[in-house]
Amino acid sequence: MPPRPQSRIGRALRLFALFAAWLALISSAWCKTTLDPAAIYGDIAHAQDCLSMTWNAANQNLRGQTIANCLRMAFHDAGTYQTDTDEGGANGSIMRELDFSIFTQHNGLQACAAIMEVIAVQVRTTGCPELTYADAIQVVGAAAVAATGGPMCDMLMGRPDAAVADDTSVLPSHCHDVTILIDGFTRNGFTDPATSLVVLSGAHNIGRSQVTGQSMCSRGLGPLTAAPNSFDGHFYNEVVDNTGRRGWFDSDDTLADNGAPTATLMTTFARDHGAFLDAWCPHYRESSLLGVDPVANGFILNDGWTPRLHKPCPQRDEGGANGSIMRELDFSIFTQHNGLQACAAIMEVIAVQVRTTGCPELTYADAIQVVGAAAVAATGGPMCDMLMGRPDAAVADDTSVLPSNCHDVTILIDGFHPQWLH
Repeated sequence: MPPRPQSRIGRALRLFALFAAWLALISSAWCKTTLDPAAIYGDIAHAQDCLSMTWNAANQNLRGQTIANCLRMAFHDAGTYQTDTDEGGANGSIMRELDFSIFTQHNGLQACAAIMEVIAVQVRTTGCPELTYADAIQVVGAAAVAATGGPMCDMLMGRPDAAVADDTSVLPSHCHDVTILIDGFTRNGFTDPATSLVVLSGAHNIGRSQVTGQSMCSRGLGPLTAAPNSFDGHFYNEVVDNTGRRGWFDSDDTLADNGAPTATLMTTFARDHGAFLDAWCPHYRESSLLGVDPVANGFILNDGWTPRLHKPCPQRDEGGANGSIMRELDFSIFTQHNGLQACAAIMEVIAVQVRTTGCPELTYADAIQVVGAAAVAATGGPMCDMLMGRPDAAVADDTSVLPSNCHDVTILIDGFHPQWLH
């Protein structure tokens, strides 16, 4: 018996519904994320407040090597965007990509990830609970540039967070030549890929290599320039004129190669740092919106809001002569202290002896420095007058910042830089 007309209509409707659902799924997967500050933050005014809170939190928490680290994180989060698939971009997914055995391109970003969580908690609990990591990462990157003397860029808010990790294999490599790099920036969707490549490579003014050991394309760990605390354009001089660190990565050197489409602009910036600094913000803003459509809600790439800054505070200090080393005696974790077991045992004996014979207040912080001075005198060195009054720390310090027997003189001097010397 032939099917009733209603059955054929019903099947047709069901097939149409399935087709519509499939089309919607494909469209949503291949649809560029919309920048929507009002949807995320309620209104534009509150979005601007959240921008200011995030920037001020960055100023309070960024310090030392985490400054360059967090600028690198901003690029790594945004640089996954691919125009051919409309996937990736400045979406906060990097906070889901912190297993460095899988996402090897992010190696070394542990420090910034920890700081980013601190900043997010601080901002979310003091007036902006809606803050997305996607916005925070790009704003903190901009703040990192300003913190090292670079320009202060107006920024937009309204990037939603991604629910999944991105494909990080598309990020540029320190082994890529200029042709591959420009092609990558083209697939990212930059308006002028070659120019953006040269301008944004200026981040290496304060950059630090996370490539362990020697390789064909890198000279190993360490700062990428001879003055890694100054965002001023000296990077271009070092690459073009073969001075300082001389282009620590092959990918930097290739930008100045004879005949390279980037060579002229590299030379221009080497001779005119002001031209580089003027170009920075427009290209950084474009990078911060890769994979995010500002036009749908009436913005353009060069739009931005100026953060309202608190009165600058002194850089927050951490670490130092605070006795924390007595909390850092698990040498499987604090590998830099390996071999100090014997002294730790002696220090406990000395502390007990002094505290039970007239000075119960003795801190480990004082004892360690005085015993060190006594060790010099005991071996024929000078006897140094010493001060007392150092309080003991309640937590362990970050020991990864200690000098290494593998560091060269540039890295060692950088470690003793007055800004970071405690």
